[in-house]
Amino acid sequence: MNVFEFAMQMEQDGKAFYEKMAEAAENAAVKNILLELASDEEKHYRIFKKFREGDMSGLKDIQETGTAALEKAKNVFQKISAEEKSFSDDVKSAW
Repeated sequence: MNVFEFAMQMEQDGKAFYEKMAEAAENAAVKNILLELASDEEKHYRIFKKFREGDMSGLKDIQETGTAALEKAKNVFQKISAEEKSFSDDVKSAW
């Protein structure tokens, strides 16, 4: 297994993890964040696949591939914290 195949596998594993967590999430906002993260992992997978195939246009993809998931997550977790709720029970069944 070369470095690109390893990276691609890591991205697939991450995507599967986030999808599993999203299935278990009861909070719709948390579920959406997890699904966005899974989508980001798919984007990363495609970039590494391009690299493996010798297509360096993935460098441009990396620069242009952003995510709103982190900012949304910050807002959701601030709201949960302000409401003094916990989201740990929401996803722990997926662990």
